[in-house]
Amino acid sequence: MGRLLTERSNGLLRALSMGEAGLASHYAIQLMGLGPGLTPSGDDFLVGLFAAINLADGPLQPFRPMCEQVAAASADRSNPISGMALKKAAAGQVRESIGDFMHHMIHGSKTEVIRSLTRVLDIGSTSGTDIALGLVKGLKLSLDKKWEV
Repeated sequence: MGRLLTERSNGLLRALSMGEAGLASHYAIQLMGLGPGLTPSGDDFLVGLFAAINLADGPLQPFRPMCEQVAAASADRSNPISGMALKKAAAGQVRESIGDFMHHMIHGSKTEVIRSLTRVLDIGSTSGTDIALGLVKGLKLSLDKKWEV
């Protein structure tokens, strides 16, 4: 399971870095429903990544339609709770703790980052870790894309 999560998330990030929305969508859909938990690890990773893609004036905003397309496919690939989280994240709506963590990663002090990360990590059994990983990977990709321009 871990190998599949890694392969598919790396494929998704690689496709996004190359600007390949179709290929990114393929990998994202393959992540849905994958992994343990009430909200599977692949779904949680996507929630974090979608939050980063929806960053206001961010370099990944052109991929917002891809997020919505992937979220629409969640009805067939994941459970209703996870599907709703994906749909909300695709539209840029996430839990307050996730938004705070993203804000503090960009504008906050080390103490604020750690405090807000702790709140995200407290989500579910593994969900918080998977969400944080998706968000951090998305923010790193945003930085890489920002410097390409």
